[in-house]
Amino acid sequence: MLLLTLLFAFQANAQYQDSIPRAQRRNCPEIPSFVDIDNMDDIEYLLKIIVCNKKDMPNRNQFFDANCIVRILGEDGMTQLDRVSISTYMLRIRTSDELQQVVPITTHVDNGKIRELHVREYYKGRR
Repeated sequence: MLLLTLLFAFQANAQYQDSIPRAQRRNCPEIPSFVDIDNMDDIEYLLKIIVCNKKDMPNRNQFFDANCIVRILGEDGMTQLDRVSISTYMLRIRTSDELQQVVPITTHVDNGKIRELHVREYYKGRR
């Protein structure tokens, strides 16, 4: 009987958690409708939201060019560690549990969308 009661309570909690948007559960800010992509603070804020929300990501075509390239830079901010498309990078963010923060270093904007993004990543347990 106790097992049945615990199972019911667990299911009720899971249903309640599913009814709450992920951003609210993790205390993540909502994705803004407008981001000034010429402002590095706005881009950093957008990346913070993307890393926090993970599953509730914005449509990448809203802010990024379809052929956007993301270059991941090393600690010195100059050494290129990786170069991927924006779709691959969004998948990388979505599947990484250790990624804590993504900081934009530079951007290249074309026709109101980010064409190239250079970032520095920070992971849990690393400086």
